Amino acid sequence: MVNFMIKLEKLLVELCPNGVEYKKLGDIAQLEKALVQIITEEKLKESETRAFVAGTFHDGGIKPTGTDIDKILPAVSCFGGGGRNRKAKKPTSKISRNSLNDFET
Repeated sequence: MVNFMIKLEKLLVELCPNGVEYKKLGDIAQLEKALVQIITEEKLKESETRAFVAGTFHDGGIKPTGTDIDKILPAVSCFGGGGRNRKAKKPTSKISRNSLNDFET
């Protein structure tokens, strides 16, 4: 156990020379619950969404260009699936530049 702690401390010094911000476990659990809720409600691809969110934190924000967000969205028909008599749905997605504010440190 002592050997593990020494390795962990060396790794922290190497990767986080300015220290690690303290977060309560409950706060982290709340963020995880919110992310799972967004993934479920929006029918997003889970592994791709988690990678997208991790990349967003790593990069410090959502990239204004590229196709990263397209990778997390569920597949849709490019022909609209017929039903021309149906009213167009308003977008309900919670994913936007502001939606990640809940996850800010």
